[in-house]
Amino acid sequence: YEDLVKACSYIRGFDKESLHEVYQFAEQAHQGQKRASGEDFTIHPLQAALTLTSLKVDQETLLAALLHDVVEDTEVTLAEIEKRFGKAVARLVDGVTKLTRVKYRINFPDNRNENQIESLRKLLLVMAQDLRVVLIKLADRLHNMNSLSYFRPEKRVRIAKETLEIYAPLADRLGIWEIKWKLEDEAFRYLYPLEYKKLEKSIKTSMRERKVYIAKLTKILEAEARKAHLEVKVSGRTKHVYSIFRKMQTKHKELDEIYDIFALRVVVKSIADCYSMLGVIHDLWRPKPGRFKDYIAVPKANGYQSLHTTVFGVNGILTEFQIRTRQMHEEAEYGVSSHWYYKEKGRKNLGRAPTDQLGWVNSIVELQNNLQGNSEFLEGLKIDVFKDRIFVFTPQGDVKDLPVGATCIDFAYTIHTNLGHRTKGCKVNGLMVPIDTVLKTGDLVDIISSKNIEGPKRDWLNFVATSQAKSKIRAWFKDHAKEQNIKEGRQILNKKLSQVKDDLTLEKVPKAKIAKAISAMSYDNFDAILAALGEGAINATQVLKKMYSKTELLDLDGDSPSVDKLPQVLSREVVIEGESNFAFKFANCCNPQPGEGIVGYVTRGKGVSIHTDNCSSLRRLDPDRILDAQWKGQKLEPKRIRIRIEGKDRLGLMADIGGITAQTGINILASNGHIDEQDRTRFINEITIEVREFEDFEKMIYLLEKLPGIEKVRKL
Repeated sequence: YEDLVKACSYIRGFDKESLHEVYQFAEQAHQGQKRASGEDFTIHPLQAALTLTSLKVDQETLLAALLHDVVEDTEVTLAEIEKRFGKAVARLVDGVTKLTRVKYRINFPDNRNENQIESLRKLLLVMAQDLRVVLIKLADRLHNMNSLSYFRPEKRVRIAKETLEIYAPLADRLGIWEIKWKLEDEAFRYLYPLEYKKLEKSIKTSMRERKVYIAKLTKILEAEARKAHLEVKVSGRTKHVYSIFRKMQTKHKELDEIYDIFALRVVVKSIADCYSMLGVIHDLWRPKPGRFKDYIAVPKANGYQSLHTTVFGVNGILTEFQIRTRQMHEEAEYGVSSHWYYKEKGRKNLGRAPTDQLGWVNSIVELQNNLQGNSEFLEGLKIDVFKDRIFVFTPQGDVKDLPVGATCIDFAYTIHTNLGHRTKGCKVNGLMVPIDTVLKTGDLVDIISSKNIEGPKRDWLNFVATSQAKSKIRAWFKDHAKEQNIKEGRQILNKKLSQVKDDLTLEKVPKAKIAKAISAMSYDNFDAILAALGEGAINATQVLKKMYSKTELLDLDGDSPSVDKLPQVLSREVVIEGESNFAFKFANCCNPQPGEGIVGYVTRGKGVSIHTDNCSSLRRLDPDRILDAQWKGQKLEPKRIRIRIEGKDRLGLMADIGGITAQTGINILASNGHIDEQDRTRFINEITIEVREFEDFEKMIYLLEKLPGIEKVRKL
C-alpha cells in the first residue's frame, strides 16, 4: 500500500485520505479470501492500481481499481459503493464487474457463449463512453496473467487465448505498448510453452553481444548528433518474445535469420529534429531499401507516431532505429491515457478518447447498430477494430483507415453507403482495377459509381473484408429481397440437413422441431428465420441446434434410442468434471431429464446446480462457474457415421482429407475412394468415421468443404 501512495505523487491535489479509506474498505470486504497462489486477495487490486499509476491515470480510476472485485466476489453492492465513494467510482466498478463476467471462447460458440458475446458488445459500448473501464480491466488482466500458473491447465489455455485475441489487441489499439507486450508474452508462455522457453533462452544467450553492439552505436550516434547541434536520448530495446515468434512464423525463418530483434530508440526535441536525425543516421549508415516508414506524417490507428528506418550498421549488421519526440514517446508508452494526464481543466471529459486519433472507438458503436448476430459482432470486432491496419487515400487526400485485406468495395462503403451500393468500377493509383482488388497502404483510391445501378451484388459478400461493408450489403438485401432471402435460406438449411442425414430435407423435419426453433430464436415464424439465414444474419448451425439436441444430431439415422426412451437407460445421477462425489441438485427452471445435454453451475454455498446446456437461465449466470457435466452411465462410445465426399480429383487430396479428420480428432475406420467412371476427373470417397461430439463432426464437414476441389460433403 505504501508503494501505491508513493506512486500517486504525479496526481495534483492527491487525496491520500480517500485512497486510504477505499483501501481499508476493500481490505475488509475481501477479508479471509485468498488468491489461487495462496496470497491475500487484496494483493490483486493493489497490483492493478500500481500498474495504472504507470499510465498516470486520475484518482477516480485508482479508487475504482482497488474496488474492482468487491461486487463480483463479496457481499458489497454497487449501491453501497456509490453511497460511500460517489457515482463516478461506482460506474467504473460496475463497468469492470460486467466486463469480468465476459468469457470469450473461439471456434464454435454454444448458447452460453452467445450470451457472453452479448455482454462483450454491451461492455465495449461502455468502453466507448469511458475508456478508464478498460484500462482497469487491462491492469486486472495483467496481474491475473502473472498468476496464471496456479490455475488448472484447461483454464490457463482459455484465459491465454482470450488475452491474446481480445485484451492484447485492445491494449495495442489504445496505444499502451508496455501492457500489450507483457500480455502477449504471458499468453504465449502458456499457449506455446516449449516454443517460449526455447526462444527466451536463445534471446538471453545473445543478450551480452547485443548490449555491446548497442553501446557502440549509441556512442557513435550521440557524437554525430552533437556535431549537428541536436539534443538526443538514445536507448536500445530487444523486441518482446511473442513479437519475434510471430515474425519467425510469418516469414518462415529461424531466430538467427531475424535481423531486427532489437531496435534503437532516438528521442529528440521537435518534429523537425526527427527528420534531421534521420539524415544523420542515413549519412552514417546505408539504409536498407523499402524499410523506411513515416508514422509521423501518417500515424498508426492507435495514434502512434515515429520515424522507422533500418540500416546496415557497424560491420554491416542490420539495425532498426525509431526516431520520435518526447511527446510521441510518452504517447507510445502511456497510450490513450497520455491525452488526459495532468489535465485539471475539463475533468468531466476524463475517460473520453481523442476522436482524431481513436476514431476506431466509434466503429464499435457502428458495429452495434449494424450487426444483429453476436457471432457476427465478435467477428466484426476482430476485423474492424483489432486486425492489422492499412492507410489509403481518397482523391481529395483524406486518409482512410482499413483492416488488412480490405478491397475497393470496403473503401467505397467507408465513404458513403450509397457510393458502396452503386459502385461500378475502381481506380487505384490512376489505373482501372477489379472492384475486389485488395488495397495496400499508400494506395490512392477513386471509386466510379453509376446511378443506373440499383444496389450491390450478393457475391460481394464473398470478398469484402470489413463488417461495415458486409452489414450494409446484407441490410440492402434484407430490405429489397425478402422472398429471395427466404429461398436462399431454405437452400442453405437443406444443405446442412443433408450433411447430417443423406435424405433429410426441411419438409421431413417434424413440425414440433420447427416450432421449437421459432420459440428458441424469438422469431415470429419460420419464414423469418429462413430470411435471416438467407441474408447472413444467422447461420444454419444455429437453427439446427435449436431444432435438435446434440444426441439427436448424431442419431438421426434412427438406430439409437430417442430422448424419450433414454430415461429407462440412464439414472438421475450425474458426473461433474469427471467426478461423482459433488453435491448437486437439479435446477427448477429447466428440470433436466436423462439424455439431455447438461452443465453444472457452482452456486454460493448450495453445491452444484444442474441445468440443461441450453437453459435460458445460463444467460444471467457467471460463465466461469459453469462446469462440464454428463449423466452417470451415459455411453461415451463414439458414433459410427458414413459420409460421402465428391469433387475434382487432384494430387494429395486423400492426404488433405486425412489431415482434417486428424485435426478434428475424428478417426477414419474405413475408406472407399474411386474415380467416377462417367467423368474421370471426378473423385468420390465414402468413409466411415468415429464421432463423439456433433461439434467435431460439424467442424470436419466445414473444413472438408474448404478444401480445393471438394464440391459436396454429406452424411449417408
